[in-house]
Amino acid sequence: DTVDIFITNIAFSPVVDSTLTICLGDTVSIAGNAAPTDATGMWINATPPGVIDDPMADSTFITGLQTGINSVTWQFTQNTCTREAIQLINVLPLPIPDAGLDQSICDTPASTLAAQTFGLGQGSWALAGGTGSFSNANDSNAVVTGLSLGSNLLEWTVDNGACAGSDTVIIELLDPPSTADAGLDQSICDHDSASLAAAVPAIGTGTWTSLGTATPSDSTDPNSLVGGLSVGTNSFVWTVSRNLCLDRTDTVSIEVIPLPLVEAGPDFTICEGDSVVLEGLPFVGMGLWSDQSGNAIFSHPDSNVTLVTNLDPDFR
Repeated sequence: DTVDIFITNIAFSPVVDSTLTICLGDTVSIAGNAAPTDATGMWINATPPGVIDDPMADSTFITGLQTGINSVTWQFTQNTCTREAIQLINVLPLPIPDAGLDQSICDTPASTLAAQTFGLGQGSWALAGGTGSFSNANDSNAVVTGLSLGSNLLEWTVDNGACAGSDTVIIELLDPPSTADAGLDQSICDHDSASLAAAVPAIGTGTWTSLGTATPSDSTDPNSLVGGLSVGTNSFVWTVSRNLCLDRTDTVSIEVIPLPLVEAGPDFTICEGDSVVLEGLPFVGMGLWSDQSGNAIFSHPDSNVTLVTNLDPDFR
C-alpha cells in the first residue's frame, strides 16, 4: 500500500519590529512584512488583550494595552501550515500628578497652588483656560497671579522622560460685592419717624447694624424704618457681603434735633383798650408771636419780648 505526503513550504517567514515602548493609553502602530501571495497574514490578539484595528492588514494599530509587556503575533497561514513572529510591546505607566483641590477666591486675583507628584518626574504648570501668570512654572506650590473673573483652568503636567500625565485644577475668581451706599445723612426733629435709604446691592447681601441704641425694624431692608432714635447723632452701617469676599461698608447718620422749649410767660388781666408787654423765655431758633383772633398787633412779632396792642376781649 502507498501513501503520499505533500509538504507545503511557506516561502517567507513573518517579520515584525523589535520591542516597541509606549506610554499607557497610547495607540501604537504595528507592522509586519507582507504575506506571500499564496498565504494569508493575520494579527492575533495581544496578551494581555488589546484592540487591533484591522487584524488582516500587515500594518495596523492597536489600543487598550495594559502596563507591562504585551505581545501580539503576526501569523502567516498557507493551507494547514502556519508561521509566526511575536511583536513585544512594553507599556510604561504614566506619572500620577495631582493639581490640588479646586478653589474659589475673591478680591485678590492670585492664589498659591498645591500640586503633588506621586512618583518621579518633572512637573510644570500651564494655562488651560482663563488667564494667569506663574511665579515659577516648575514649582508645585507656585503663586498664580492675574487671574480673570470666573473659572481659570490650570494644568499640572508631570513628565518622567518617557511618559507624561496631567491633572487640572479650577480656580474661580468671584465678583466682589457691590460698593456699599448707605444713603444720605438726615436731620429730623425729636419724635419724628425716620427710615433708612441704602442702595440695593447688585452683588451680595446688605445688612444694617446700629452703632447706638436705635434699631432698624428690618436689618436686611435697605429702606428699613428706624425705632428708638435718641437726640443727637444716630449712626447706622450698611454692610454688603458675599461669601469668601471682603465686606463693603458705608455709614449714614440721622441727626435728631431736640424740640425747642416754648414758654410764653404769665397770663395777664387788663382793661379793654390797654396794651401789654409780652415776655416769653429766650429761645434757640426762630420764634413768632401770633393772635388766634387775628386782630392783635405785635411790635416785634419775632422777638421773645414784644408790645401787643389792639387786643380783643377774647385775645389769647
